[in-house]
Amino acid sequence: MDVKKVMMVSVVGLLIAILIFGGTLYFSVFKGNDNDSAKKNIKTYTYEAGEFATNIGGTRNFFKGKITIETTDKKMPEKLTEENVLVRDSIIGILIGQNPKEIVSKEGMDKLKKDIVNKLNEKFETDSILQIYFSDYVIQ
Repeated sequence: MDVKKVMMVSVVGLLIAILIFGGTLYFSVFKGNDNDSAKKNIKTYTYEAGEFATNIGGTRNFFKGKITIETTDKKMPEKLTEENVLVRDSIIGILIGQNPKEIVSKEGMDKLKKDIVNKLNEKFETDSILQIYFSDYVIQ
């Protein structure tokens, strides 16, 4: 009877190990490729919004940076060029409302990017603006 219990425990242990290994393999190999391939297949376009220099947060602190906008809509860079004043006004409005102490951190910079994306998508009634890139980013 002891041999039967040992065999039963061994079989159950082997089945659990196989399930854990299979689940790990599935989530790490098969699930990970779906997101990566979807991101690689999306064609994006960029628009250079230019340099920005403004006071921030109602303080004597100053922001200076160069901003590039990434979009999935081929016609959006042309539209952003035509509406450059609206683009710049929207971005400056967001910059002025920021807390200088918050936007010097990585999390603060990421939040600022997200705020700009959301504002521009709202202004242009689209969801094609994906990302904001800073090629210069100075807070004084």
